[in-house]
Amino acid sequence: MRDILDAVAAGDLSAAQAEARLRGYATTDSGRFDAARERRTGVPEAILVDGKTPTEAADLAATAVETTGRALCTRVDSASADAIRAHIDETHPDASVCDDRRARTLVAHAPAFERPALDADVGVVAAGTADAPSPARRP
Repeated sequence: MRDILDAVAAGDLSAAQAEARLRGYATTDSGRFDAARERRTGVPEAILVDGKTPTEAADLAATAVETTGRALCTRVDSASADAIRAHIDETHPDASVCDDRRARTLVAHAPAFERPALDADVGVVAAGTADAPSPARRP
């Protein structure tokens, strides 16, 4: 714990990063991000954007990049994708942001983020037609 406090005092670690390391969660006005989920389970936390305002989604995505080096966002509408991209560009200008409007996903990586090595060649996510957006909700 002392190392974390010293790093905050030296300006090498932000308050959000310190909180994430100490408690496992980074809490913002927009919600709580489980920054320690990957360490506990082997699977990183994702941000479900559906049901959040674009501002809330952007705040949580920036917190994710700050505390874990990446943000994984799902069910992202166009307004939220634009807000997330703008906020990440502002708060983490060296981060890369890639969104897929059809898949409704967005991923942001800090420059120092190292992708984990996987023992798998392919990851498969399957869902039924109930998971597809209705014609009225398509971006």
